[in-house]
Amino acid sequence: MKNNIASPSTLSGSAPSNRSTATNLLNRLAHTGISALFTCLCLSAHAQSGEWGWMGGSDLAPYAGVPGVYGKQGTPATGNIPGSRYASSAWTGADGHLWLLGGASADAGAFIVLNDLWEFNPATNEWAWIGGSQTAGQSGVYLTLGKPDTGNIVGARTGASTWTDSSGHLWLFGGYGVDGKGVSGYLNDLWEFNPTANEWTWISGSSTVGSGYGQRGVYGSLGKATAGNTPGGRSTASSWIDSSGHLWLFGGYGFDATGNRNFLNDVWEFDLSTTAWTWIGGSETAGQSGAYGTIKTHTAGTIPGARCAASAGLDSSGHLWLFGGNGLDAKGNLGFLNDVWELNPSLNDWTWMGGTNSVGNPVGVIDSANKY
Repeated sequence: MKNNIASPSTLSGSAPSNRSTATNLLNRLAHTGISALFTCLCLSAHAQSGEWGWMGGSDLAPYAGVPGVYGKQGTPATGNIPGSRYASSAWTGADGHLWLLGGASADAGAFIVLNDLWEFNPATNEWAWIGGSQTAGQSGVYLTLGKPDTGNIVGARTGASTWTDSSGHLWLFGGYGVDGKGVSGYLNDLWEFNPTANEWTWISGSSTVGSGYGQRGVYGSLGKATAGNTPGGRSTASSWIDSSGHLWLFGGYGFDATGNRNFLNDVWEFDLSTTAWTWIGGSETAGQSGAYGTIKTHTAGTIPGARCAASAGLDSSGHLWLFGGNGLDAKGNLGFLNDVWELNPSLNDWTWMGGTNSVGNPVGVIDSANKY
């Protein structure tokens, strides 16, 4: 079923007003870390020469976007290519192939989300449409929890968090999209994809967004894994995987323990062997300001403010480094951040390492009543 999602915004009217409303939509989406609509322009950088090469896709960005060329499902072809989109989910497989799922686009002035799954082979420079639909707004199909099934379908979404495990399986959490009943909202479902079998497994979380456009988080006790724990529905959270193969999640824009929707700064760990979430740190209440302390000096209680779309990566010691995002500074001002943080996961300690503790020119002061 095609679902032209009405939130964050619905685009309607004649072409001129569509264009104006589209600009308003993109401005709204900037609050959740989504900033622009891009065509499928593939670029490659050569490490030795420092040169970029245009590998495929269109060099034009028409207002309505560039449609996808799907070809035959499961068959790579030089003419295949995903359509224009942004805030897709992406992974790198164990064989070096690149994977792409969903994202957001515009169709006849409406904000729409996709659930098509693509594989790109860098050696042949070919795309293959692997699964999902050519039609936007598809609902998810949730069969038996924890059981792989070719009948499972990940619903259309944008801003989901992703990981690749040591077996080359792809993992996906949440995002903004369509649940199992065709309702749009912030999702908290966790999925595993086996590329060899071309099967999805619904691992945890809810198959519906509930009555408030997103499930609240179930935090349990700090540092204690419990079967019922789960992060609340959210989009554009930061994600990484540690040396033990555990999945980690930080922040995003979504729902806290009480069902309030706002920017988040909670830290979660997922153990693949026990399929249990653990709330590791941060607050179970959304909209938290940053506690910076002294730069490059660890102080008890220091922690990044709530944010979404922050960049994250691990160093050789297994410490997480986090940069920027869209969220709250030390005074609770909302804006684009340039702070750098280091997390020592064994001690659960954050240290402010660089950047500023202020957004400079804030968009405004965060309020839990704000609706984006």
